[in-house]
Amino acid sequence: MLLARILELNDTQEGVLNVLFELADDEGLLLLDLKDLRAMLAHVAERASELSTHYGNVSKASIGAIQRRLLVLERQGGEHFFSASLRSTFATSSAARRTAAASSTFWLPTS
Repeated sequence: MLLARILELNDTQEGVLNVLFELADDEGLLLLDLKDLRAMLAHVAERASELSTHYGNVSKASIGAIQRRLLVLERQGGEHFFSASLRSTFATSSAARRTAAASSTFWLPTS
């Protein structure tokens, strides 16, 4: 995932980010900018135990690391670059999952 690379996340942290996008998609939540992404991270942290049984382990330490990296990105002006990019990423992943489900093809996001 491009965002994970930009944030320089490790594999575990990237996995948590994937859980976040999957949860947003499953619950019909829109992530339009970095502020929405940070709010969704807080939401995932609050539900970490519950979500771990369905999506796999969601570590609060990983969420904290992602939040810190997002803070750095925001302080460097990343909000202006990512508002449209995040919408595009989310829309693309949602459309790909719907297409895969409709065609009964197993779909995995590319890293």
